[in-house]
Amino acid sequence: MDFTLALTHFCETHGPRSILCTQVLPLECGRCLPPSPALHPQSSTESLRTHVHDPDDASHSIPSLRRHDTNTTLPTDFSRASTTVDSDPESVSIERHPYFKAFHADSSPFRYGRGQSDAYRHTNTAPVLRSREFVCLGTDRATQERSPGSSHEPKSASASSSLDALLSPHTHTHADDCHDHTLTYLTSKSPESPLTYATLRNSVVRTLSCELLPRGMSDGPFCFGDSTTGYTIAHSFRLSDPKARGRRRTYAFVALAGTDASRAFKACPLIWDAFANLAKSIEAMATRKQEDARRQQEEQEATKGKRNYSSASSFLTKRQVEPDGTPRRAGHTTPRSLSEIVGDDHIFAILHQYFVALLKCLGDRFGGLPLADNRSIYHILAAEQAFAIQTPLPANTASVKADVASHVDKFLTCTKTISFDRNHGPIQHKCPQQHRIIVDGLVGNALCLSVQDLATDFDQHTVTCVLQCAGNRRHTMRTRIKEVLGVDWNDAALMNCVFEGPRLRDVLIAAGVRVSASQHGQVGPQHVQFASYGSKTQEDDWYGASIPFARAMDNEMDVILAIKMNGEALAHRHGFPVRSIVPGVLGARSVKWLDRITVSDQESPCFYQQRDYKILPPEVSDKQTADAFWSKLPSMLEMPVNACVASPASHSIVRRSDSGMVEVQGYAVPQGHQGPVTRVEVSADEGKTWVDAQLDDGGEKASKWSWVLWTVQVPMEKGCGHRIFARATDAGGNTQRKAQSTWNLRGVAYNGYEAAFDLTVL
Repeated sequence: MDFTLALTHFCETHGPRSILCTQVLPLECGRCLPPSPALHPQSSTESLRTHVHDPDDASHSIPSLRRHDTNTTLPTDFSRASTTVDSDPESVSIERHPYFKAFHADSSPFRYGRGQSDAYRHTNTAPVLRSREFVCLGTDRATQERSPGSSHEPKSASASSSLDALLSPHTHTHADDCHDHTLTYLTSKSPESPLTYATLRNSVVRTLSCELLPRGMSDGPFCFGDSTTGYTIAHSFRLSDPKARGRRRTYAFVALAGTDASRAFKACPLIWDAFANLAKSIEAMATRKQEDARRQQEEQEATKGKRNYSSASSFLTKRQVEPDGTPRRAGHTTPRSLSEIVGDDHIFAILHQYFVALLKCLGDRFGGLPLADNRSIYHILAAEQAFAIQTPLPANTASVKADVASHVDKFLTCTKTISFDRNHGPIQHKCPQQHRIIVDGLVGNALCLSVQDLATDFDQHTVTCVLQCAGNRRHTMRTRIKEVLGVDWNDAALMNCVFEGPRLRDVLIAAGVRVSASQHGQVGPQHVQFASYGSKTQEDDWYGASIPFARAMDNEMDVILAIKMNGEALAHRHGFPVRSIVPGVLGARSVKWLDRITVSDQESPCFYQQRDYKILPPEVSDKQTADAFWSKLPSMLEMPVNACVASPASHSIVRRSDSGMVEVQGYAVPQGHQGPVTRVEVSADEGKTWVDAQLDDGGEKASKWSWVLWTVQVPMEKGCGHRIFARATDAGGNTQRKAQSTWNLRGVAYNGYEAAFDLTVL
């Protein structure tokens, strides 16, 4: 983890300067590492096993740049914030670490005055942004030591390891070669280490003043350096600014990659791609800011009339200020902070988050301390609209490009190859020994439960069920009816798995839930809220959902707090160490990385419960119109009965058998709690005749919540433009009745029986 990332700027007053740089604080631990050298670029010579990870203090949340405190904690009193670099009680306090700078009461984080540029501020009062991550590190040097320059592929925490190992009675002990650390990512104006400062300074000067891009290119990537001074990976870009000399300002992202040439060049594509997308996003923000400013100016001129200024120069008139009141000096151009140019006070906190994510990915792929087994970080950074939501974009898989046939080839979705993964924020990494779930609200006694408590103090219950995104088949609604808003899911945004954990009902009873509170004139429980505070989401500062209290307390509804999935501990991307599982309803109510359960008379106030996942009427055609409907419509709960064709896929070429038959395969799911699916009918002649399909209900593994897989042979005529219809019927008598569902703006709950189209039959 010896990469250093920086954002740099060619200041018109002070020349090439570093605006901010992000590093990982060196670990000082006698058990696993010798005293760490100063942070400077070099090739890593050791690798350490990473078992579990946890972004402590909700470190993925964007720190408020108006607060004079660098701690970012959960919005409750159970944050358990750590203030040490090492878990050893004798380790150095992070506030005493030489790389730590505290906020000063008179400092305004990254908001510079008119007389100062991005690159210049009183160094001693510059603010610091930091994030922490819990890691359990083991030495085992005999087998893991490697030579400089060798590639490194750290082994991530195995999801197949037994839960007993994760939830041992000694919750705060580890193996002999494993102990805890809190790694800290620090973002400051410049490195404290003189050597790293000098290296970065030289790289910045060469990047912004010496290196030339190919003719005709003003922005772009390049790399330079040698094995003595180290290698620099950079991407320069320019921002349009009417107040700058030449109406443009020059910036560059810089990565110090150490002296190992092989590793530096292998890292180039990843870093260049990440830097390029960040630069594009910043440029787009600056452009929007200018357009907004121009519109405001035009509106003011239309309202108040355009002011006329003398065309005489300031040299002749001795004017001391600009028309807008800015002091004017000889040769002076108006300095502006990057936050002013892009119109976002949080831009530096956002950049800190992305730099942290990129450092994790670099450490995982190219050596140093392996920090995360989340291999989707690179794709998060490479997303086109990286800055549209001011947080790392969520990792969503099983989109329109997913292979539906391979996704449903087995009754139970394989844990190792699950292609469906829906997230509204970054994937969280929590330590199972330290994680706690709070149970509060309308209960007799609030609980604070560990994962071990859930595994040992309550009866374990197993449920086989489908977890399905509300937008499953959204691509069909978008392409067959008209455009909708949302992730472009095809027919594979679901999975069928076995989940295990205590019933939610048992946990609430243990908390003394006030079932009869309303009989005593008090407010009775109506809803059970789930909350995850570990990261900022696309539309809110946290993620939350709720279900009716009656459903939570009904044994027949099988609502559990899952700690296992298909017999193994949950994977990080599926909610490790604990998530809620609410069978029969949209997957958005099965909250991952569960932190809190609240019994309440109100639904969850989270954005995703109040202003999303509702079926809007057809007359609502845009976001602005939808605003008047969110509070009037009920939240989605149970998903409709549905049947989908996995093979043949739409737009494909199909070959008939000698008897003129075509084999059709797919899956079907019941409506809510009214399963299982009892019948699937298929038609290849526009619904004139229907053929019953053969069902595979999973045998002993089946439940009323699971899907069925089906197959059937149907006759088809040669030609183009053929369609295949498939309709399911469940035990409750629910069936699909329309070829295409009623359109809604969010594209949710689609269950039209037109399942494959535009087929060419040979």
